[in-house]
Amino acid sequence: MQTKESATVMQLCRALGLTKADIHYHMRLLLKEGVIDLLPESYQAGAGRPARQYKLIKPAPETLSRLIINLLLDFLNQNRNAQINSQTLADFIAAGILAQCCHFKDQCASSAIRLTRIITELSKYGIHLRWLACKEGPEIHLEQEYLSTLIRDPALVRSIISHLLLSIQKMVAG
Repeated sequence: MQTKESATVMQLCRALGLTKADIHYHMRLLLKEGVIDLLPESYQAGAGRPARQYKLIKPAPETLSRLIINLLLDFLNQNRNAQINSQTLADFIAAGILAQCCHFKDQCASSAIRLTRIITELSKYGIHLRWLACKEGPEIHLEQEYLSTLIRDPALVRSIISHLLLSIQKMVAG
């Protein structure tokens, strides 16, 4: 069987030799358990209603899970009586993730080498970035992240990623 990013019920029926009812039953269970997700776009292979596509949710790396749990515990211990907002939490988590990158504060290497090393270190935590050299400086792009499998608030995840990218940009510029 060929591995794909997503599949429809009919594609799974053909590949597994099961009936549509069997596939629908198992898909409902897998959706409920959070193992798979329904893609927002549908697949249209001809006339009729577009088929729903499902994708397997890949779990976050264990290193990222442990790091996020430890950062949340530290944050709660430090801010027991303080008013907490999501931006403060996002900044704390982003700073904690970057603190794991031993090359973030390293000044002895060129900025391109440091950037490459930081990106390599972040990939251990399921945060995959790439960068392109430009006249104004390196452009850093998010390729893939697993924070959203651990943190169900999309705005908080965007804020964490935004803070990470901004901090890396500042490090490279300065």
